[in-house]
Amino acid sequence: MNRTVALLACCLAALATGCMRDSSASPSPTPTDVGPVLVSVEDVRAMSGIPEFQIAPESQRTSPEASPNTPEPCRSVYDQTSVFGTDWTQFRSVVYSATIDDPLIPEILNVRQTVAVYPDDAAAQATFDRLQAAIPHCAAAHIDYYSRTPQRPDPSTIVFDGEEANYIYRV
Repeated sequence: MNRTVALLACCLAALATGCMRDSSASPSPTPTDVGPVLVSVEDVRAMSGIPEFQIAPESQRTSPEASPNTPEPCRSVYDQTSVFGTDWTQFRSVVYSATIDDPLIPEILNVRQTVAVYPDDAAAQATFDRLQAAIPHCAAAHIDYYSRTPQRPDPSTIVFDGEEANYIYRV
């Protein structure tokens, strides 16, 4: 059976980033075929209990977006073009935003999900391994916001918890 592997990244200004395997993808997918892998805005509303989440249409991408302001030691961890590389076969990124009035939650929340689908398990794993190898260099730079200690709840997941944002990468 020919499987396609996805590296998924999600970020919520109080949520996270991750990576997943998509066994249902076809061998010759188009960039929009990764839609089923993403969590819908309706599901984000239900999971968070925040009905104000909306799709930010201008944020939808079908290729990685460069983040030129990311400090050099951390680009391989936070810059999409560096993290996801060029050998993906499908890519999709979307942001859901909410503006809320709650004293316990930040006023503006964003959930970003990013999925890159690779031609095989080895390509996805190599991308994940490259990300994992870059983390100590970013952490050693001690740059506010970027220098976070990763957690490894399992071998296929990297979690960065932070006050401003959380990231989960999963392969």
